[in-house]
Amino acid sequence: MTASLDDDDRDLLQETCNVAMGLAGAALARFFADAFVKLSVPHVFLGPSGDVGKLLTSGAAFAEKDEVSTFRQRFMAQVGVPGEVIVCFGAGSGAEVARRLGHDETDVVESEVLAEIASLLTGVTIGGVLRQLFRRDPTFSRPSPVGKRNSYDATLDAIFSQRVLFPWDHVLALRIAFRLEDDPRLAPLMQDHPKRVGTFQSQVVAVLRTGNLPQVKEALGRLRVELLGPSNAPSQL
Repeated sequence: MTASLDDDDRDLLQETCNVAMGLAGAALARFFADAFVKLSVPHVFLGPSGDVGKLLTSGAAFAEKDEVSTFRQRFMAQVGVPGEVIVCFGAGSGAEVARRLGHDETDVVESEVLAEIASLLTGVTIGGVLRQLFRRDPTFSRPSPVGKRNSYDATLDAIFSQRVLFPWDHVLALRIAFRLEDDPRLAPLMQDHPKRVGTFQSQVVAVLRTGNLPQVKEALGRLRVELLGPSNAPSQL
């Protein structure tokens, strides 16, 4: 039997992403105090791994040939429900964060600060989604780099088609993207200064194997009852 999500499942899963994105946006706004955080509409993808990788190029934060630096974190949502988080940063993001922290813009420093931001985004966004679904704190590995200044499409091909990070043939993927822009209210104060914010952009993708879709659907059912009442519980066939 082919695993699937119905429209109600997708809508609720996207809504859990929206809640987590709001928390992550607030965290980034505190970190970059003079910037606006722009959030994308979250997307849910389900299907063969190679197909999902191709779908992730559509409407993404990056063009196919944009250079990205990529980090991965393994997670365990609950016993028997493993997953992967893939965080991509656009060119210039590491230098932007290093400048704002007053660090030298060396490759080592940029990699370290991006790993820190990747951990922050993963914990708040994907951690937030998983906590809503499974009612427990997920565990995450430390972020580790998997590619630097590679094209976005080549990165997706390696991860989803060649499956260099996971062996799953069919996957469920959640995509969330962030971008920082200067706060226009500060424009009069910045006329004689170069833009300090604007090069930072990031995309977070969580991946679970579809073999765990029954647990996800059960968690969505529980959440639906909590939000809407018992009359909205999924029917048992």
